[in-house]
Amino acid sequence: MVRKRFDRRSGTKRLGTKTNQYVQHASDWQIQNIEPADLHKLKLPKLPVTPPVVPVVSPPALPSGLSSVANLPPIEVSQPEADTASQRGRTESAIQVASAPRRSRSARSRPLKSWNWSLLGLGAVVLSAGMGAAALMWLTTLPPLPDCGKISPIAADSERLYCAQEAIRSGDLPQLVAGLQLVGQWSDDHPLYSEAQKLMASWSKAILAIANDKINHNDLPGAVETASHIPPNSPIYKEAQAAIAHWQEQWQQGETLYKMAQEALQNQYWDRAAEQVPALAQLENPYWQQRADQLTSQILSEKQARTQLVEARNLAKRQNSEALGEAIALAQQIDPSSHAWAEAKTELTQWSQALLKTGIQQWQQGNLEGRSPGTANPSRPNAFP
Repeated sequence: MVRKRFDRRSGTKRLGTKTNQYVQHASDWQIQNIEPADLHKLKLPKLPVTPPVVPVVSPPALPSGLSSVANLPPIEVSQPEADTASQRGRTESAIQVASAPRRSRSARSRPLKSWNWSLLGLGAVVLSAGMGAAALMWLTTLPPLPDCGKISPIAADSERLYCAQEAIRSGDLPQLVAGLQLVGQWSDDHPLYSEAQKLMASWSKAILAIANDKINHNDLPGAVETASHIPPNSPIYKEAQAAIAHWQEQWQQGETLYKMAQEALQNQYWDRAAEQVPALAQLENPYWQQRADQLTSQILSEKQARTQLVEARNLAKRQNSEALGEAIALAQQIDPSSHAWAEAKTELTQWSQALLKTGIQQWQQGNLEGRSPGTANPSRPNAFP
């Protein structure tokens, strides 16, 4: 049986302290285990309400005509309004208690969801890194090199180009020409056209260098033929054609100058022959520059040969065996490569016959000691026919 106590202050009876606590705990447990939407269905126990202390509300600004607050009547709050305010406060407290556990469960679930998203993002990063590494390995792994010894005419252009590059490393002209023929037939829409143009320029320069070497060794036909292998679609085709035209022009000028110099030497026009030396030296072709040096030496040799021939002729005019012998000996010292040697060779034959005839006459006359001093010259066995 619940005992009731009399509240002297409020003039009402209230439940015992323990009974009041039990009722409060039961109410809290019931509120905490219901949904927030069902709170309006909850029937709270009707407990005796202790009358609250009625507050005195401060009056607003004094109206005109009143001198102090003491003259205003006090404003009191009625008992029903106080009960309603107290009951509203308890209901709000109950709602806060009921909703508190749900917020705590939501707060615990947020870290779990955040952790799941982190794992998902980490997995995506690892997957992307793996795919990137696999792609990099696939790109950096070189395909097997083709067997150039067994390359087929219908093989891929990339394989044929590789084999052409390997063959051209030797620097041989046939390999260079074959490489130009391979890439020269590719149009500008070919996938390897850009690389082919670079290789064509490099190979064309190598062919042009071989042609230059031939022209420097007095091989104009070979140089022109070599440079003609450069195709019209080569980046240096115009340069090659200009080089061919220049070689031919230089060669023609050199031949003309050299021919004029030889004619002057043959006619003993030493000054005219000497004028052709600087003209030949001004030509860009090294071959004709070398010819200019040779022409200088030839002029000196021709002068000396011509002097020897003149002296030999003067000796032969004496018409005696001793003079003929000296003339023959002097003529045999003439350079066989000189223009004077052609004339000296003819006169040597005449002088030898005259000397032989003189010797026979002396032998017939009994002069056995008479001999021709110029008939025997072991160093020039072919001086006489």
